[in-house]
Amino acid sequence: MTKKREYGYLAMLIAASCLHDSVSGFYFSGGKTSDPEKRAFNKTVVNRLFTFLTYYFGETDEASKLVFLNLAARYYPDDWDLPELDERMVAEVRKALKKGLESKLPGDALGNQRSF
Repeated sequence: MTKKREYGYLAMLIAASCLHDSVSGFYFSGGKTSDPEKRAFNKTVVNRLFTFLTYYFGETDEASKLVFLNLAARYYPDDWDLPELDERMVAEVRKALKKGLESKLPGDALGNQRSF
């Protein structure tokens, strides 16, 4: 698997996992956001995650990585709470492991997914 494909898959997985049942879903469910607007929002989020993963972990030169991180740091949210593990997601993982579902989940991690 190419790194580009892996980062694309991870970007989509991160976005979908983080936006599912989140505050953004609350706003979208209010009916004021059209399907094209939702798709545009999702595409923007996924593209930015893909770009970040590619610059940070990809085969970019050190100078490009540092410039990218410095530019991204302009948006660092100093007034946000520090991150914590999402207990709901952690509980889902534990529940799936208890049931032995690790080998029965849809798609294989980074395997048979859409090409990038």
